Amino acid sequence: MAPLYIVDAGTLFSMWTQQQPEAMFATTDRILDEIRNRPTRQRTETLIGLGRLRIGSPGRESLKQVEDAAEESGDIPVLSHADIELIAYALEIERLEGGIVVVSSDLALLNTAIYLGLEVLDPKGQMKEGRQWFLQCPACNQVEEKETRQMDCPICGTEMKRRVKHKRNLR
Repeated sequence: MAPLYIVDAGTLFSMWTQQQPEAMFATTDRILDEIRNRPTRQRTETLIGLGRLRIGSPGRESLKQVEDAAEESGDIPVLSHADIELIAYALEIERLEGGIVVVSSDLALLNTAIYLGLEVLDPKGQMKEGRQWFLQCPACNQVEEKETRQMDCPICGTEMKRRVKHKRNLR
């Protein structure tokens, strides 16, 4: 049986879903809210009408787990709430049903999904390795091991930069 593909807005904007004629997809309402152009909206509505795209939302526990993982991986500053919700929804489906693949070209989204042990697919082929990040101030060299959405240095106020702490190969 083919996997269930968890898709973000970028995947829905592309023609990737059209190239998977037998596949089943899932996403969240927040992702659907990001789709405003008519062609993508029509393709998405067609998938829903055919029963090939289901929409759901995650619970608080899964959201918290994804937020914690995104802080640990260092992706939290660059993930949107829609990204976090989508990963959390994927995590819940994986627990209940198994056999899911998160599809996105958003490298931070994919990196956090990998950090949580989810299978991922980057249709553009840019995702080569998982990474763990940290923040470093370019002015005073202050290092923050755990990233937050606050990107200003707590010492001097300069915007901190993301740096790679660890790299890990994909399966």
